[in-house]
Amino acid sequence: MKKITLGITAALLATILFQACNKKDYYRDTGLQSGVLKENIYEFLQQKPFLFDSLVQVIDLAGMKTVLENDTITFLRRPTGLYCF
Repeated sequence: MKKITLGITAALLATILFQACNKKDYYRDTGLQSGVLKENIYEFLQQKPFLFDSLVQVIDLAGMKTVLENDTITFLRRPTGLYCF
């Protein structure tokens, strides 16, 4: 009886581990990146409201919209979730 439950437990554990290692949705081939934006920085930020909605509001309040639309500048943003100690 003990060997049967041990065998069932081992089979169940192996099945769970096998399913946990399934990486079917892990990698998506989205093609090559050109490294050049087709739109200006402000339009790019507006297209991704989930990530940049509050940043767009700050840019509007600061009056920097025309600068980001017309000038050629580099805009850097610190990634969220990184803690610098």
